[in-house]
Amino acid sequence: MKFPIGIQTFSEIIDGDFVYLDKTRQIYELVNTGKYYFLSRPRRFGKSLLLSTLHAYFEGRRDLFKGLDMEALETEWIKYPVLHFDMNIGPYYDINGVWEALNTQLSVYENLYGTKDPNSAVPSLRLRWLIENIVQATGRNVVILIDEYEKPVLEAMGDEAREEAFRAQLKPFYGTLNTCDRYIRFAMLTGVTRLGKMSVFSDLNNVIDISMRDEFSDICGITSREIETVFPEQIGEMSKKEDTTIDDIMERLRKAYNGYLFSPYGTKVFNPFSLLQALRWKVIGNYWFSSGTPTYLVRLLRRCSFNLWSIEGKEIEIGRLENINSFSADPLPLIYQSGYLTIKGYDKDFRTVTLGYPNDEVRQGFIDFLLPCYVGKDASDQFSLRRFVENVRTGDVDGFMETIQALFAGVPYVEENGFDYEAEFRNVLYIVFSMLGFHTEAEKHINKGRIDLVVKTADYIYVMEFKVDGTPEEALRQIEDRGYAAPFAADPRTLLRVGAVFSKERRNISRWTVRE
Repeated sequence: MKFPIGIQTFSEIIDGDFVYLDKTRQIYELVNTGKYYFLSRPRRFGKSLLLSTLHAYFEGRRDLFKGLDMEALETEWIKYPVLHFDMNIGPYYDINGVWEALNTQLSVYENLYGTKDPNSAVPSLRLRWLIENIVQATGRNVVILIDEYEKPVLEAMGDEAREEAFRAQLKPFYGTLNTCDRYIRFAMLTGVTRLGKMSVFSDLNNVIDISMRDEFSDICGITSREIETVFPEQIGEMSKKEDTTIDDIMERLRKAYNGYLFSPYGTKVFNPFSLLQALRWKVIGNYWFSSGTPTYLVRLLRRCSFNLWSIEGKEIEIGRLENINSFSADPLPLIYQSGYLTIKGYDKDFRTVTLGYPNDEVRQGFIDFLLPCYVGKDASDQFSLRRFVENVRTGDVDGFMETIQALFAGVPYVEENGFDYEAEFRNVLYIVFSMLGFHTEAEKHINKGRIDLVVKTADYIYVMEFKVDGTPEEALRQIEDRGYAAPFAADPRTLLRVGAVFSKERRNISRWTVRE
């Protein structure tokens, strides 16, 4: 079996005899029940392949759909002119990058159809001229497909002036879909996020957002049923290699890659990129994170001083997940739409969802990815994992606190008014302990307050309290006065109380004291 890893062109998959999971029944329903669509999905989830399949369908490529559901469903196979834009081409360092990306792709279609606006170099005006003249020349309305529509804005996130400049360029271009409505047969936009300020969603008030529609929840991604139907041989080979049962391999794959739920009553799906890699190499590994990470998300998390330890179990009104205002201080919708959280529960009475990590790959990969982003690459490279782990396991508080001091020495300085360095400090500690596999709870609630950090090993329990520009004695006194050690009194493990001080001036731990 040939796996289409990294291949996003439908014709290449079919002509190359790569495996294709048939989503054409849902595609047929899309094109026959609406005109304007939007779909958000995480990166590497098959959005580009979906648009490529639509491209082939609207070009009347019946030969490519042999044996697929579409072959039996479609009877006319009318060929339409297709304008397919990919905004992932970048880079978008400044406004010229957006202008160039649009004009370069417009030039391809102007050359193809032999028509160009002689009076304007503005992308939106060029697009309108192109659409109108194509319709006149071919007698067919135009299909417009736009992949990663918001990529320039995401790259500019955190730089408000550049972000707004990019919006100003993209708004009139996407708004052309509204002004040219009578010339358009079908249009679909995809992206990682649904940006609320992008005018396409206000100008095109009839656009259908299928991102959280139950019937299209698995239009990207792979279901358990598809795995069992299409890949039984590969699952069997993995079970032989691991000397275990097929059921055990399926359970391992589910824990690693399944769990994405994009609507309250939809179908759970596996990450297609990671699953195909695992089946191809017969190794369950961390493939999605190694393929690239969203720096825009880290910038937002740090800017908002988001408490990383509280990310799982958050409840949010479902409507807030559908729109993102990139200037917002709440990063949860962006984390969800980027694929790092998914729906774990739904309260239909209050229309709220509970969020959590979709699977083990995301849970561990997210923490591993964040460490160098928070402390700097050089600092994380110098971080002695073996020594740190050994110190924590053996109760050597001085040893692991000295290592954390060295780690904090490399934390990038953020020059921003109101930046919460105390929250940043707790985030880094949470990332470090969690990444290394220790049971870690930050701001653990008990009846008399919240413990800053609890870390558990096989032999020790650390109850840690931190003060900003205070004294270690004050921190230890708070542990005693509020009974922070009481919940662990019956535990046979050795309990160590740690009081530490974080210095704003030094932006590091300055002192600490340990007491049994």
